[in-house]
Amino acid sequence: MVAASGRHLHAATRELVNRHSSIVYALCFRWLNNEEQAIEVCVDAFAEVFAEKNPAAPFQVRLFRIVSSTLEQTHTPAVVIRTAPKQRSLGNLLSRCMAALEPEHRLILLLRDLCGLGIDTIAEVLEVPERTAYSRLSRSRTELAREVARHSSPMDVV
Repeated sequence: MVAASGRHLHAATRELVNRHSSIVYALCFRWLNNEEQAIEVCVDAFAEVFAEKNPAAPFQVRLFRIVSSTLEQTHTPAVVIRTAPKQRSLGNLLSRCMAALEPEHRLILLLRDLCGLGIDTIAEVLEVPERTAYSRLSRSRTELAREVARHSSPMDVV
């Protein structure tokens, strides 16, 4: 597809953007909790990935590397509250707990569980061995479970 984008720029580029934009935007929005910033990161990431002269990795890997690097350099995101502050929900609890995680833990959880990337792809994106990616994912899930246990009680989820 990327090779074809050189010959049929508009159609191939449009197809790559259509194929990846919604999940990249979801990742950016979930991290940044700001629609304008999420769109800006997405546009910049696509521009950067298309500007690469000699790509050494698959398009998806390169795109998520760029996005991941950008997001990790931003400050901890604000907590996304989806309902009225006094109303408790599982989504609010999860948002608070995700925001409390270290960026490395939050990123790998989002790549796996929000973006649906496999361990092999996550390993390529993070440029680590697969076993390391699997270990980080396991630690991240453990940390998230600790945060959920710390911030919740049976009455927290309505």
